[in-house]
Amino acid sequence: MKLIRKLFWPFTLFLLLFSVTACSGGEPQSPDQIASVPFGEPDFPNYSGSWVIDTADVIDPSTEQEVDAILQQTHDEGYANTAIVVMRGVNEPINYITQLGRHLQLGETEGPRRDNGLIYLVVVDKPQDERVFFSIGTGLPELSNLDAFDVKDYAHQWANEGDWNETVRQIATRSDQYLREVYGDLDVSADEVGTVGDTAEGEDEITLTPEQQRVVFWVVVGIVVIWLAIFVILLAIGETDAAFEWLMLLVRIALMFLAGGGGGKKGSGSFGGRSG
Repeated sequence: MKLIRKLFWPFTLFLLLFSVTACSGGEPQSPDQIASVPFGEPDFPNYSGSWVIDTADVIDPSTEQEVDAILQQTHDEGYANTAIVVMRGVNEPINYITQLGRHLQLGETEGPRRDNGLIYLVVVDKPQDERVFFSIGTGLPELSNLDAFDVKDYAHQWANEGDWNETVRQIATRSDQYLREVYGDLDVSADEVGTVGDTAEGEDEITLTPEQQRVVFWVVVGIVVIWLAIFVILLAIGETDAAFEWLMLLVRIALMFLAGGGGGKKGSGSFGGRSG
């Protein structure tokens, strides 16, 4: 019994110190750091100053400028942060696009237009009628899936023909049209409209990156294995009471950490599963 009491606090202190160190990560994590690339998918492209991100290199510069101007006006007038991403090699676009929207930090971080991100993904090497996808931010509840599906289906007329310039042009034009029909004239001042990647003041909660989550998982697994090994050793040497007290300490510590868990950071790029 004395051995159990001697080992309890060193193990508890170790777990507390580890949790603080692993969770701190130096600085609070921004949304692009916590978005996770789905397994087997290409890396996320980054925002480079244009609302059109063409990693497939199929959009003419003049078309990109034209479409970017449309989407910039949609942004400036407070309707939505709309991005059109053109890529190759995306296997599961519906899951990928939601994470991509978070990575790009689409959507205002505060104010009446919070989380008004809207993203369209054009995958040029998909079969016909499976080339255009969308994901709607949680701050655009009035924009229905039917509206976005209409934009998607309309754009497929050109996507099926491989006319990528007209595809992105029609996405931008019809998306802007639907947003104006749904929300009408918005009275939004320049101060209420931020830029892509802005972070709201005061949102300094700590969120683990995927890499930190993996480290935490395997360290916890290692600790549990060591703890159980000691439990087995105590049983083997006939210290049954000590073994079960040792096991109960593990259960109590686990319950203590579960009870103290917190939520993640909510910033820009909040997408709520409305994708297609």
